[in-house]
Amino acid sequence: MLYLSTILLSVFITVSLIPMMTRLADRFQIVDFPNPRKIHTRPVPRIGGFAMALGAVIPIVLWTSADDFLRSYLAGAGILVIFGLLDDMKGLGYKVKFAAQVVAALIVVVFGDVRIGSLGTLLPGMPHADGFELLRFAERTGLTLASIQTPLAQAEAKGLLQRDLARAWPTAKGFDFLSDLQALFLQT
Repeated sequence: MLYLSTILLSVFITVSLIPMMTRLADRFQIVDFPNPRKIHTRPVPRIGGFAMALGAVIPIVLWTSADDFLRSYLAGAGILVIFGLLDDMKGLGYKVKFAAQVVAALIVVVFGDVRIGSLGTLLPGMPHADGFELLRFAERTGLTLASIQTPLAQAEAKGLLQRDLARAWPTAKGFDFLSDLQALFLQT
């Protein structure tokens, strides 16, 4: 029931704020004007994201207990909202927007104590930190184990990977230099 009421409150807040934000956008000229590259024929308000952000954040603040992760998440979200609003009003460049996204993400990672436990399928055949089973490699990828013997040997020689007869797994250095480790396997 908590999830349903959270969603309903979020929708209600967002829908209620949209008309007010539309009037503010018209009043302060926070609109996207038509031009040959646009499909709209009249000015369109650009401030709806702010209403949606408030609609998402207010229920979180009301119904969750504050901890380090939540505070850092809200701080990161606040940075994104502020820079999104500035972009709507003044049109920020891509470098400024990207920098704001990096800062917001870093705040969540550093102050929210976020740990990356898995890289998913970033590395071919290595979905987990504990590596992959060599004998199941062909079954899972459609490639023969012989097709990766050279990159396995290179990665092991560089200290990026360890293996025994059954498994191969990234070392601590391998995690620090993931792009190098991945590049070895993408050459095959």
